[in-house]
Amino acid sequence: MDPSDLLGFLCGFGCVLAVVTLVGHGIWVVLAFIFRQMSGDVPAGATGKLCPYCRHPQGVIAGRCIACGRVPQVNPGAALEQDLEATARHLKRLYDRKVLSQQDFEDLMLVINSDLARLRGQIGPVAPAISPAQSRQPQRDGGATFSEPPITAEIVEAQAADGINWVERQSPPLRPPATAKPAPFPSRQPVAPAFTHPLDRPAVVAVPPKPATPARPWADVLQGFLEESNVRWGEIIAGLLIVLSAVGLIFSLRVPLQDIPYSPAILFMLFTLAFYGAGMYTLRYWKLHAISRVILIISLLLVPLSFAAAIVMAGPMDKQRDVTDPLFIAAVVLGTIVYSWVTLTTSGVLLSEGRGRLTFAIIGASLSQIVMNRAGPFAVTLTQVSLLAALPVASFLVAVIGQVFRARTWRRLSAQRANETFLVLGLAAFSLAAPLSLLLHHSLDKMVTLARLTPALSVVAAGVLAMGLVVHRRALARALSAHRTAGTAIALCGGLAMLAMVAIAWPEPRLLVAVGAVNFVLLALLAVAGNLPLLHGAAIACGTLACLVGFHWTQGEITDGATSLDLIQAALMGRSGILMTLLAVVAGGAGTLFVTRQRREDALVYFGGAAALCGLSILVALVCGLAPLGAWGEIQLDADLAAPLLLFYAAACLAAGYSV
Repeated sequence: MDPSDLLGFLCGFGCVLAVVTLVGHGIWVVLAFIFRQMSGDVPAGATGKLCPYCRHPQGVIAGRCIACGRVPQVNPGAALEQDLEATARHLKRLYDRKVLSQQDFEDLMLVINSDLARLRGQIGPVAPAISPAQSRQPQRDGGATFSEPPITAEIVEAQAADGINWVERQSPPLRPPATAKPAPFPSRQPVAPAFTHPLDRPAVVAVPPKPATPARPWADVLQGFLEESNVRWGEIIAGLLIVLSAVGLIFSLRVPLQDIPYSPAILFMLFTLAFYGAGMYTLRYWKLHAISRVILIISLLLVPLSFAAAIVMAGPMDKQRDVTDPLFIAAVVLGTIVYSWVTLTTSGVLLSEGRGRLTFAIIGASLSQIVMNRAGPFAVTLTQVSLLAALPVASFLVAVIGQVFRARTWRRLSAQRANETFLVLGLAAFSLAAPLSLLLHHSLDKMVTLARLTPALSVVAAGVLAMGLVVHRRALARALSAHRTAGTAIALCGGLAMLAMVAIAWPEPRLLVAVGAVNFVLLALLAVAGNLPLLHGAAIACGTLACLVGFHWTQGEITDGATSLDLIQAALMGRSGILMTLLAVVAGGAGTLFVTRQRREDALVYFGGAAALCGLSILVALVCGLAPLGAWGEIQLDADLAAPLLLFYAAACLAAGYSV
């Protein structure tokens, strides 16, 4: 493409991007204004205060925070209101014990309810209740006494906070005052007003209205809808579908974008940054912790995927830029800086500690794809493939083994730490899969390359086994039963994967020796460190296989490219029985060493392994001694070694029986 055309395309693309940004921002502002007016959360032109909960600088407006939805202001009359309610309850107890009369109880409750109504802001005209002074004595005017009909007193009170009405509304009718003869000459002199007790003063009491429910802000409604209890597998599946859709879009545009240098890498970087920005925004401003974690995890998964897409879509090797090209170096440096920043900050949000280890695992595995792309087509031998796989495997082990050693210092795992352990394992494994898949993509014979990767994959499987054992051993709380079950399943998968590497390497002698030796060392170490004696049995089996195949390989009995029949014939030779006898002695010595170290269960496994090796040695001696010559082809079965071997076991059995 002509540089002028490329510059015009970039300018046009920048203008379109600017217009889209401005229009999108305008739409967002209009929608935010509409939702704000609908919810009644933020008045127009209102300035907020600092929220003590979420620390939003201008979050508290009209008594409620627009960011977290909490109400930081407290009613100052709440304490007095609680005291009045407690006083009312105590007066009820005194009334039930007959300490207070009914009249005194009603008078005191009238005053308390009026104070409660005043504190709650309840006003309204209510007919005043009759005063106790008027109910206890007849009314007099001068010296005359008048007879009045019976009066029924009704106490109007506010409803108590606990919903119990302490005073009955209907009180018994008052007794009519005694009738007296009117005075013949009433006095004309003015009478001084009598003193009115505060309890006898009429009070205006209103029924408390139902408190109005404040309108929930839009952020509060969205947070309640997307809280962690509502996040299901649908959101995770939707995020993965977004990632797959982006990959399909980039592949569909591969042909028209090949003329623009590093255009797939730029598009994937923008896509990853968009996910990262969306996750950070929803976490910091909308407080959507669950959905934000899902978005941020997807952004981390996009990092190695972006490197892989940029490399695969760069075209064949002859069209790619040289490693000394300044544009290539600038692209690698820029991508490393941007993705390292995204991974480091995202890991700090997702993990409570160890974000550096996870960043090293993801970025190291991603950068190793560049090496895989350049040197992968030329990797043929076991040594070359192992050296290429060393960088991503080492990055994986930094995160996994670092997490294992950190978790060993914890006596128990909490739910958060268990989830973080699973997260580190998943992200590190996904990052490792990208460079190894790229290596298989460049290989001519993928099955042969996979077989040559078995030693490195055995190390990876051992790391998975270690992570599963940590969760299985540390998740002891009853509430973490699901996490412990998951840890057990991960440990089983790791152990089965190590054994599967032996099956994949079969029957290549060089690979069987390498895989068997690696599995023996790693399984023995995990058995001791994880206090799981059963792993010693698998370690003994792998070590025996490596020793047998290596012995016959060095003796020239089997060569590279041997078949399964060649391995079986070599295993049934008399010298194989002698080798297994020596291995049984070594296993018995290891069991004795574990007995002295007070590890009885480990010792029993090694003693059982020694017994199994002795049994196999006797079986080999019988087969090679009784089989006719030439029955197994041109190979000699060392029939002359069968008799001495059987004689040795007979003498050993006699000595053991004599000592017992």
